[in-house]
Amino acid sequence: MSVVQRDAWVTVGRAGIVPDLPVRASHRRTAAKPVSLAPIRGAARAEIIRRVAASTTAYLVDRSGSMYGAWGDPSDVCGAACESVLGLQRRSGGGRAVIVPWGSTAPAELVVGPIDVRTGEKKLTTALREHGSLGGNDMSAALRRLAEVADSGADGERIATFLITDGIETVTDEIREGVRALPDRSVHLCLIDRRGGCGPDLEAQWRTVEFGSFTRFAKLDVGSVAREMAALYAGALGLPPS
Repeated sequence: MSVVQRDAWVTVGRAGIVPDLPVRASHRRTAAKPVSLAPIRGAARAEIIRRVAASTTAYLVDRSGSMYGAWGDPSDVCGAACESVLGLQRRSGGGRAVIVPWGSTAPAELVVGPIDVRTGEKKLTTALREHGSLGGNDMSAALRRLAEVADSGADGERIATFLITDGIETVTDEIREGVRALPDRSVHLCLIDRRGGCGPDLEAQWRTVEFGSFTRFAKLDVGSVAREMAALYAGALGLPPS
């Protein structure tokens, strides 16, 4: 049975209030490890290389306290999955990437990119995998920060933004505006909610935002999460999932 729910919202468990958590850092020696993803297919190799080289992936990673609890992602499966997608991007033609960690704010000093995924591999990986809690939730701050650091790029640039969060915050007009300020349908909500902290009412609010897709991970597994993200990336390239 698949553990991934895409464009379908399923309540798991019971909604509840998440307590404050102590600051905790994720270290690469103990965190989940990336996987090697299947090659991108659906076009001639030269065409795939051209599209990938003209692409940018953005990773807006929730570093609020709730992501460090049992209901969130304490072993950094999502970081490993993002690293896996970056590896696929590097092997498939390159392009650029940007990392925006966020919590109560989206500190400018923690942003990396947009930079070349090949020459900037170490910087991107470090930004993804070594982190501490940034407090609460302000998704709109992350969206605004991405809009500030991302440039318009070349004509025909393909963009895929992965907004990774446990979804435990009120959906505001600022969030809707932040999504609309980015390229149309380029922001993909990746919801981590293994214990039902995001209940039906909050799910209904998320549905009103103009995301490119909704993906809910009821169980965290690096391979499953990475493959689903890779499928979304392929879609941004105008190609079928591998």
